[in-house]
Amino acid sequence: MKVPPAQKEPPLCSGIMPDTVFKNWMIAVALLLQNYRQLRNLQARYYLELHLPMAHSAGIGQCSLRELQRLINLFESEIEALLKDMNKSGKQRPLTLSESHNQVIAHTQRLHQLNYQAQLRLQVADQSAS
Repeated sequence: MKVPPAQKEPPLCSGIMPDTVFKNWMIAVALLLQNYRQLRNLQARYYLELHLPMAHSAGIGQCSLRELQRLINLFESEIEALLKDMNKSGKQRPLTLSESHNQVIAHTQRLHQLNYQAQLRLQVADQSAS
């Protein structure tokens, strides 16, 4: 009888391989940075149109500056909260591998939520202001 090859890393409590968890997290972080840059660029376009009438383009769409600023502020506060969470985790006691794994999964889910909100806002901004 053939013995199946051993896995590099055993799955943890959620059943997801650690390398998959960290790969998903890295993708979510990269997308978050890309979305954040796009939101900040959109914000700069809004400011240009507000303060320089000659810079008026065909229109930014149906996304208000207030909504855009609110989302940018949410991005910044969530990133700060995630960093604080990561920093405090090891201070009381070192996290077990399973706890660390679950923390990364939770952070990835929060990043996915932020990315989803950013994508919705960017789509609204792309729509014509009709």
